[in-house]
Amino acid sequence: MKAADWFAGSGGAPRGFTKVGQEPLVLVLERGGRKIGLVFFAAPPAVENSPPALIENIFSQAIKAGKKIKPSVGLLIGVSPWGQRLEDDFLARGNGLFDILLGGGDGIGFPAYVRKEAPQLLWARSDINGRAVTVLDLFAWPEPLAPGAPASADWVEGVTFKSTQPVLSQSLPPDSEISPLLESLPDTAP
Repeated sequence: MKAADWFAGSGGAPRGFTKVGQEPLVLVLERGGRKIGLVFFAAPPAVENSPPALIENIFSQAIKAGKKIKPSVGLLIGVSPWGQRLEDDFLARGNGLFDILLGGGDGIGFPAYVRKEAPQLLWARSDINGRAVTVLDLFAWPEPLAPGAPASADWVEGVTFKSTQPVLSQSLPPDSEISPLLESLPDTAP
């Protein structure tokens, strides 16, 4: 079931929910005097049955949106609905643009880690069944690279970041910031 269908049957989307259309959605947030860029990638109508040209176009759109805001932000995060296979294809290109990729869709969930093909990028995927939540703590901002410089390995687990994926259960203590958000959602899904 897609999120839009679930929200439609549950009285509507929560406040602040934004649906991504056929082009990436770009947001810039400021936290602690520094800017964070978010690029929500557009999804193909059907990942498994999409022609290669459509997938290439969606990849190009994500890269173009990221390149547009990268010079003005200290951290660039891509948010993908593509599924693990397409995310893997995208990352194998090692374009060095995004600092973090938060993946979603088909595939397995895992905490953030550094790929050897893209040492400047953290990749984390949500649990497709909603049984766990990915927690990513950043202890440092990535260092900007000089034009033409080789990619550096900014992310070092335990030094510049920590990531876990705790299973959601009664033993997980409530979070004071997340609890009010969850309490505002409908009690049951259709």
